[in-house]
Amino acid sequence: GSKLIISDNTELEDDEERYDFKIEDVDGYAAEDLGIATETSGKTITGSEILHMDTMSDIITAINYASETRTPTKSLWWSPSSTAITPGWFCAASVPVRSSSMRMITPRYCPTSVCMPARTTTVVPAPVANGERIVGTLDSVLLKTLNGGQGFTGGIIEINANGNTAQVDLTDATTFAEVISRLEEANDTFDLGLDIGHDSNGTHLVIANSASSTSAVSISDVTGDFAEQTGLAQTSVIISSDNLQRQYINENTLLEDLSGGAGIAYGSFKITTANGTTATVRISQNADETVGDVIQAINSCGLDVEARINDTGDGIVVEDTSSGTGQLIISESGGSTAQDLNLLGSSDDGLIDGSFEFKLEIGANDTLAGLADRIDSETTLASASILNDGTSNSPYRLSLTATVSGSAGDLIIDTGTTDLGISTLTQAQDARVIFGGSAETGILLTSSDNSFDNVVDGLSFDITGVDDDPITVTVNEDLEGLMETLSELVSDFNDAMDRIGEYSDYDAETEEAGPLLGENTLLTIENRLHRLFTKTGANNGTFSRLSQIGITFSDGSLTFDEEKFKTAWASNREAVISFFTEEDTGVAAILEEEVEAMSGSDGLIERRTDALDSTSDLLQERVDSMNERLESKRGRLLNQFLAMEEVLAGLQTQQSALATLASLAASSSASSLLSS
Repeated sequence: GSKLIISDNTELEDDEERYDFKIEDVDGYAAEDLGIATETSGKTITGSEILHMDTMSDIITAINYASETRTPTKSLWWSPSSTAITPGWFCAASVPVRSSSMRMITPRYCPTSVCMPARTTTVVPAPVANGERIVGTLDSVLLKTLNGGQGFTGGIIEINANGNTAQVDLTDATTFAEVISRLEEANDTFDLGLDIGHDSNGTHLVIANSASSTSAVSISDVTGDFAEQTGLAQTSVIISSDNLQRQYINENTLLEDLSGGAGIAYGSFKITTANGTTATVRISQNADETVGDVIQAINSCGLDVEARINDTGDGIVVEDTSSGTGQLIISESGGSTAQDLNLLGSSDDGLIDGSFEFKLEIGANDTLAGLADRIDSETTLASASILNDGTSNSPYRLSLTATVSGSAGDLIIDTGTTDLGISTLTQAQDARVIFGGSAETGILLTSSDNSFDNVVDGLSFDITGVDDDPITVTVNEDLEGLMETLSELVSDFNDAMDRIGEYSDYDAETEEAGPLLGENTLLTIENRLHRLFTKTGANNGTFSRLSQIGITFSDGSLTFDEEKFKTAWASNREAVISFFTEEDTGVAAILEEEVEAMSGSDGLIERRTDALDSTSDLLQERVDSMNERLESKRGRLLNQFLAMEEVLAGLQTQQSALATLASLAASSSASSLLSS
């Protein structure tokens, strides 16, 4: 919520006297800032709106409200023509002084005893501290957002073209537009004869010799290394910088904004380091909202890995810091979370880079079909197919389609020095509808998928074509649609009960048991679902049970009586609506709360899954430990066996020698007898 509510839950005995409920600041202004510094004879104190830091105005207000700046003479000024916040000093009366170009933010606390009389307000000058520029211009970006967020260090560069030389000072340039502007100014001043701009993708700065198609242009650094950093330090007729790599992902980027607004699937993935240790990282919708949350979850998983924003500023990189010799592996643990973060895979060098920029290296032996397969399997940005245009000469073409619809699906394809002849067949754009009487007075609505949801309360529509003529949308009551929805709810409940029965059943004849027979979690869910659809709900004086509007239990299943529902609807339509939609006690709210408690990110099923995963990991550790012990014992037994074999071999040798001696002795005795 956006307010702090504190309730006194103290239960009093009959003879006890209740005193006033009071909250006051002991030190500082915390209670007063939250709006709870008050006294009441009731049991609840509700605070004021809590300030959310979303805009520049919020930051200014927060600084002014802070205890360190809460004085009657300190405030902040902000100029609409400036991008920096400037503190100043003043004495404020009831009518503050303003200028045409400045807006004054008056402090929240200004005791009248220190204010000057009305109409005699005086502005007292004071030292000014200017902050760094935090946004670019409407048609440009800050240089510090380029190079993956590392920015470029300005300096002086020298350009030689068509016999003329110019030095361009970029030392204090802050935006890409400023760089182009200063290059164009030098071009005009020194008659360099150049065209200066960027490529069609907006990713490279391009400087071309427009005065000669053969005379080369040379760019070098005089001070600093701006030309070297950007890749402009070259000699060529057309000089194209390196990819300037604007950072568009940082730790504050929302996960729901990734993949062109498609977001990610929440779930778990497993990390295996080069030394063989593993850990499972769970990304939860309730706990993890930003890329920074994912990075923190990886870094706190207990492994020797480090996650951070990559050097190109377009994804997460995971680095193995262990001393192992194996691979760094990130695999799914159910779901597609790792794939959606572009982290799914393995690496021999200990780095897995989740860049959302897909790099495709093309070799001399690659085919269009092979490239299409690689694009489909290795990136989530686009799908690829082979197009046959029907011509006899080279009819096959590679067709790429963004996986995200609307303007967010605009693909930027940088082929570098290789000309693949790529052209745009369909421009990425959002659907647009004018809501109102005319284009001049109406409100522009946009959608990335041709579906407009909740345009007005309860109204959604899809558009299927383009038309300049107005279309009238008439909203009527859809009783049949409502009954169909309730019927689907009943059907879904029965399907869930059937599935639970299937997995927990035991067939006495075949002696076959369901895979979840005796599983407590399943039985708990079954009982809670039964109670959910049979207990008393919101009581609006007319309806308090689903059975009163036609949804009843029969032989362990739900049934929906449409005629009974129609009768209830006709008798008191508003009561039926209230029964389902009441904010806290309505059927819809109760269903949502209960289902979330069972299947949500921190629900019954997930907790059981976590417990089973922990048990599985523990069992695997025991298996690994037993395998190590068995292998050790096998080694000992093998050594003992070899020793025994050596002893047996020695005994056999001795036995053979004794047999030989016995044979010789027998021969000697026979000879003696013959002699006698």
